[in-house]
Amino acid sequence: MDMKRIILSAACLLSVAGLGAKVRVAAVFADNMVLQRDLPVNIWGWADPNERVKVQVGKEIRQLKADAKGEWTVSLSPRGAGDAGVFEVSGKDSRVSFQNVVFGEVWYCSGQSNMGLVIRRTADWERVAAGAANPDIRVARVAQDVAFAPKEDCLLMWGWKAPSPDATPEFNAVAYFLAAELQKALKVPVGMLCAPYGASTAESWLSDARVMDLDGQMWRRINDYKNNTGFEDYLKDKSQLKQSRPTVCYNAMYYPVRRYTVRGAAWYQGESNSREPGLYFETMKRLIDTWRGDRNDPDLPVLVVQLANFRNKWKDGWVAIQNAQSELAAKIPNVYTSITNDCGDNGDIHPKDKQTVGYRLSLLARRHVYGEKELIAQGPTFKNMQIDGDKAVLTFDNVGRGLKCKAESGALTNFEIAGSDGVFYPADAKISAADSVVVRSRSVSAPKNVRYGWKADLTDVTFYNSAWLPAGCFSTLAN
Repeated sequence: MDMKRIILSAACLLSVAGLGAKVRVAAVFADNMVLQRDLPVNIWGWADPNERVKVQVGKEIRQLKADAKGEWTVSLSPRGAGDAGVFEVSGKDSRVSFQNVVFGEVWYCSGQSNMGLVIRRTADWERVAAGAANPDIRVARVAQDVAFAPKEDCLLMWGWKAPSPDATPEFNAVAYFLAAELQKALKVPVGMLCAPYGASTAESWLSDARVMDLDGQMWRRINDYKNNTGFEDYLKDKSQLKQSRPTVCYNAMYYPVRRYTVRGAAWYQGESNSREPGLYFETMKRLIDTWRGDRNDPDLPVLVVQLANFRNKWKDGWVAIQNAQSELAAKIPNVYTSITNDCGDNGDIHPKDKQTVGYRLSLLARRHVYGEKELIAQGPTFKNMQIDGDKAVLTFDNVGRGLKCKAESGALTNFEIAGSDGVFYPADAKISAADSVVVRSRSVSAPKNVRYGWKADLTDVTFYNSAWLPAGCFSTLAN
């Protein structure tokens, strides 16, 4: 964390609000920001109780009054992409203004350290940084923080910045590469509001109410919580104030920016839940419900990065998380999962190839959010299975112009097959039609189930569609 920048940000806030009578806006509003185009845009802040406040953005001027607590909020009319013009907020004896503000597309990007990984730690970063200058991309980073109660405001590790050789190496890589692809495709400004926290769990991003909604199961997951006496006692135990604990990241890093208008959200997390993955789907379902409820947007698009391959001692949990991430897309409307099992590193939990991750997220956004319906945006997904003697014939959706094998031999890797005893054996698998694969093994004469990619340290991925997008893990046991 760059403490110098955070201290400077705090000083700026205090310079506006320190006298108590000065109007101020939430910290997320800063020079060079991107405001969401074509949607009502929320602006909020604080002043003296009942103080008159004027908000001007371009030609739109809104007059309002702070409430009895000094809080104020306004929703601006939708505007198309482009320069915002004047952005000024004034009170009875103070004024705040922002420069170089634009309307475009905005995404909230969160998760743990793979979302937080900066460009200087990724592959070919010097070339990327040297050629990154683009004033139509802006990135902001919420400072890492935790709290037991929702915070009124947050600090920014750094405010809205455009890429440059100096700034780009510190950008969150996945968010930047997603922004770069979207900006290239949409030809409008794109902003990324980044709020990752390394080693955070999914439940740390839940609100109090959503954690309680898990009916106490969450407490059995907190295996080092001594008394297990419930949520109120948990809140009093300051030793629990760490990023792995329920609600603490939500309170400090999401709640303060929940009203910032965005098009959608991108999520890269799951590593910290792989030790005990059983509640991951339900936790993520509640997290997505929280985002949508807080933003009053029941259709908010959510892009999920499926964990990449990695050799670790929680290998079964790792696959369970991957499978749960696929289930999110299969079972929750407007959730889309990007497969990354071919761009990981079995020896590094932080794989260096983040350009592929950002690109594949952009494909999902372009097809499902921005309407490029002819675009192939995801790899093959299992549809059904038929048994034909000693063979299992699997069919797939999302094949594009047909399934592809990356191996010259035509042999698909990472398939396994089981009979009635439930024991899975490595299988021979080959593409038999544009949407079909035949799977068999000499060890299984009467197959019952097939699974694919069912191991954490996956290698030699060969199963793709015509757009060279890989299939994710699946098991016919789950269908």
